[in-house]
Parts: sequence; structure tokens; C-alpha cells
Amino acid sequence: MQVAVEGEGAWTATLTCTGEGTTSSERIRLNLESENALALTYLDRDGAKVELTRCP
Repeated sequence: MQVAVEGEGAWTATLTCTGEGTTSSERIRLNLESENALALTYLDRDGAKVELTRCP
């Protein structure tokens, strides 16, 4: 995994996986939306977005 800082509370990560002779790579933008929420935007999947929240 390679990570680049985009700003305060924002990063872009490149995830690479190798298995069975095949390598795949995917870019994800991570944005800290609040103290309890992290948004993941899948840049190579038409900007699909998932939000992770911490349980109280």
C-alpha cells in the first residue's frame, strides 16, 4: 500500500494485491468526515463511496 497525504484529514491510497500470477491495483481516497466517520471513495470504480462510522 502506498499512501499520499492530500491535506488535513485527506489521503489517497494505492492498494496492490498479487496472487496466482495476477496483480491488481486500486486507488482509494480517504476523507476524515468527522471525529467518528471516515469516507472511502473508490477512484477506479466510478467514484463509488462508502462511509465507515465508529460505533458509540
